[in-house]
Amino acid sequence: MPEAFSIGPFLIPTRTAGFLLLALFALWTVHRVAIYLKADVNLCVRIGEQGLWIGIVASRLSFVLLNWSSFSAKPWTILYLWQPGYSFSVGLVAALAYIFYRIYRQEVERRRAVVSSLSAGFALPVLLFIGMLLTMNRFVDVEIYIPGDTVPNDKVTDLYGEPASFADFVGKGLVVNFWATWCPPCRREMPLLEEVYNKYKSRNITVIGVSVDNSRDAIKNYVESVSVTYPIWEDSVIRSNNLPGGTSLSSMFGVVGFPTTFFIDANGVIQSSYVGELNLAILNKRISGLIP
Repeated sequence: MPEAFSIGPFLIPTRTAGFLLLALFALWTVHRVAIYLKADVNLCVRIGEQGLWIGIVASRLSFVLLNWSSFSAKPWTILYLWQPGYSFSVGLVAALAYIFYRIYRQEVERRRAVVSSLSAGFALPVLLFIGMLLTMNRFVDVEIYIPGDTVPNDKVTDLYGEPASFADFVGKGLVVNFWATWCPPCRREMPLLEEVYNKYKSRNITVIGVSVDNSRDAIKNYVESVSVTYPIWEDSVIRSNNLPGGTSLSSMFGVVGFPTTFFIDANGVIQSSYVGELNLAILNKRISGLIP
């Protein structure tokens, strides 16, 4: 299962879409089970819905508090809920605590039906969500590089026409960002990547931007206009050792939308990836595991 899929111009992270759809499915199931058990349908659905909201808010706020140094300069980014940054375990505990509290407040004779409705309603969606997480990046094309694989050493060209490859950065942790000049989230992300590059380059961490644009002049003009100084590569492979000639890096990494970022350790092993716009907290968190 891929990490994201595209619908027209929109890039949808699989985890986010799966969570939202299964949350709606859970509430629908609670509704149907409550009817079957002759429980208070509105009460059961309301407790389930409020528990979900409390869990989401708690997971976001706990992540922000634990990573406040990354949000303090731009606190309004806390509200950028589409960006990563949620503490799943804290959200789960908060949601369950609220649900148990609401159940405890009910009359004794009503509790069993409410518990049964909520338990049965959420059981299948939770199992499906866990199954989705376990199968992420599995059953994909065996030629695609995914977390756990060692990056290829195929040659590409940089922004100035010079040959480049991952072999040039042996011993350094890499943040490899696939982007395009026509991609608004990519453009918003570039100053942040420049900040991270300047912060960590003395600690053997390098940011590499891989542009999928066709025009080198267009890429160069845009990069110079935003004062980006980290290396920029073109996407096309000029000599492939593993795949047929003409293959692009984005296809080798299975990129389905932009921006997509890969985090690679000093041994050239892909540690993780993220599809979509990043924030400083997640970048700091993942880069800390790459420092040699």
